[in-house]
Amino acid sequence: MNKIELLEKIVAEEPVESELTDKFNAEISFGEKELISLLFYLGYLTIKENEFGVLKFVTPNEVIRTIYSNYFLEYIKRKAGINEEIKNGEMIKEILLEGKIDKAIETLGTFLTNLSNRDYQHFDEKYIKVIFYSICRMLGAVYVKSELEVGGEYADILIVPREKIQETYGVLLEFKYIKQEDYNKNPELLEQKKQEAKQQLERYTKTEELKAIPNLRSYAVVVIKDKIEVEEL
Repeated sequence: MNKIELLEKIVAEEPVESELTDKFNAEISFGEKELISLLFYLGYLTIKENEFGVLKFVTPNEVIRTIYSNYFLEYIKRKAGINEEIKNGEMIKEILLEGKIDKAIETLGTFLTNLSNRDYQHFDEKYIKVIFYSICRMLGAVYVKSELEVGGEYADILIVPREKIQETYGVLLEFKYIKQEDYNKNPELLEQKKQEAKQQLERYTKTEELKAIPNLRSYAVVVIKDKIEVEEL
């Protein structure tokens, strides 16, 4: 796993497994174990579990998660050659006041359109989610949850307002990704993935956890390279 893959995993809120080392010197190569250990000692990771000396590290709090997300988004912006600022105000108003994601999806599309074909060689669903998650974490007035456990399954992204105001909305998203070459061979994959995402959303929204969220709107999002299809449940 290289540094960027490690960053993606941390931003996606997936536990990172590693041993812990306290040996850092010029004669020892600085690899993944050393990087994870250093992040732990600096307070950027904390230990969630310890299984026979193999530790599971996670981010310790919301502040650190935001730092990772912002760093990842800046990295993607540089890769995509995007210089203009992201219009957070428009996105947050649309999400909170209407439960819509048009502006956020448009921002995601800007990133995807500007990435190179080489970037897409190792693209997958998780990569899309991490970019969108990082975009939404910049908004400030919302909590953004990734891989939220609901009913024994894991919902991709849940966005809820930080302040409980009756008129505001929450948003639930399920992402699917189709490689361009797979879609070219079988265009029916688009509808299949849409239905799959919508079925998952239906199961999630029937759980007690999500039924408790007022004004929750749900969206199936299917990405084919830099083309984005969105359908509300």
